[in-house]
Amino acid sequence: MRKALLAIVVASVAACSLATSLDGYSGGEAPRDGAAPDALVDAASSDGGALVDASWCAVNAPDATLCVDFEANGIDLFTQQQTIRGTVSVEPGDASSPPNAMLAVATPSATVYSAVGGAYGDLSTATGARLAFDFRLEDSPAGNGIGVGMLTIGEWSIQINTNQTTVTLSEYDSSSGVYREPYVSPAIDLTRWTHVDVDVTLGPTPQVTFDIGANRVVTDTQIKPPGATGNFTARVGVPYAREGFGPARVRVDNVVYVRH
Repeated sequence: MRKALLAIVVASVAACSLATSLDGYSGGEAPRDGAAPDALVDAASSDGGALVDASWCAVNAPDATLCVDFEANGIDLFTQQQTIRGTVSVEPGDASSPPNAMLAVATPSATVYSAVGGAYGDLSTATGARLAFDFRLEDSPAGNGIGVGMLTIGEWSIQINTNQTTVTLSEYDSSSGVYREPYVSPAIDLTRWTHVDVDVTLGPTPQVTFDIGANRVVTDTQIKPPGATGNFTARVGVPYAREGFGPARVRVDNVVYVRH
């Protein structure tokens, strides 16, 4: 089996405090089971396309550039894992699509990071990328944001951040220091499985869309990516946690990555 050509570089980025908390929003989703055998399958197309971890992925995302549902130690589909005072593992018993999910753990320290993910192949001609996954917080620093997913091009990134009660979509450019938040959710019970889906389109009119559950919560056309095409890197788990805070324990399942 060919492995996805993945690489990861975790940079230190400060997560802003996510303060908005409103009532009346539930982001949890029911588990979505697939019927295919629990085995890794290489579903690469003739143009070097998809790699699919069977079961949920085979049913729900057979044409994705990369899909991992962790049914047979799907972390192996990522060629690199980044852990600094943290771990990533496949754990049974608590998953959005049973039986397995990934558990990312970042332990208390001056800097805490734990992540798995990377750039799929050479995306220098890609005009966009989509990252979708399910996550559930087992533990996270109260009142201080951690990242659970990111799409990056060089020093520019679109980040999915969370504290204990909200989800924030942010844009950050470490070269200029520009940070903005196109969306902050109402209060969500993030101890339940929650589905998020971020899609970045480059080109002359760049935009990002963001879905929580089945709801499109924002379409933002103010993003400023570094170009009309990009070499994307995708990260899931705990790509970063704010310095000095912890612990963070995040379960992740059904990771779908699509370039377009």
